[in-house]
Amino acid sequence: MLVYVWRTVAIQSKLIESCYVATADREIIDWCEFLGVKCLVTRTDCRSGTERCHDAMRQLKSLPGDIVVNVQGDEPTVRGESLDELVRAFADPAVGIASLCFAPAGRGFIANRDRVKVLVGPDGYALDFRRSVHPAADRRPYRQHVGVYAYRREVLAEIAGLEPHGDLEQEAWAAAGHRVRMIEIPYETASVDRPEDIAEVEKCLE
Repeated sequence: MLVYVWRTVAIQSKLIESCYVATADREIIDWCEFLGVKCLVTRTDCRSGTERCHDAMRQLKSLPGDIVVNVQGDEPTVRGESLDELVRAFADPAVGIASLCFAPAGRGFIANRDRVKVLVGPDGYALDFRRSVHPAADRRPYRQHVGVYAYRREVLAEIAGLEPHGDLEQEAWAAAGHRVRMIEIPYETASVDRPEDIAEVEKCLE
């Protein structure tokens, strides 16, 4: 899966100039060395992908560029052009964090706690992120969140040190005054949270 994400998602972006795998896992480090993939060894106590991304960027202080894109290794169905859409969102100087979402064909995702739901306002910014939604009581038009983020470097440095503020790290960001600009993509994605998700991902890729 990591090989697939690296080859068909991350390096297919036309706007991302430098790409690294950030990990503390020895098996992944060995894989990167074998394939000649640039790898940054991060702390073992990172609580989230955001903290790991920030720890990696501290090793790249001299690397030019203001925008950091965090592609999770469990998102093999995201397309490279969607990463470019994330980067383009930062043409607006008000954007500090951006992420992806899509409108599923049905509402079956609502009952799945592994699928994060996001409510998007008319200005394109997230109003609410949730794992649990009561499908009968809450009929608002949730989108499914995709676990890919982009940040301005200074914003990443600020949010990486925040203490948890609920079930999702986005809640801590919101409490600190940060808003997330959502980019809606025109296709559905599938992430791998459990081994049984692999069949859904393979169907999606077909």
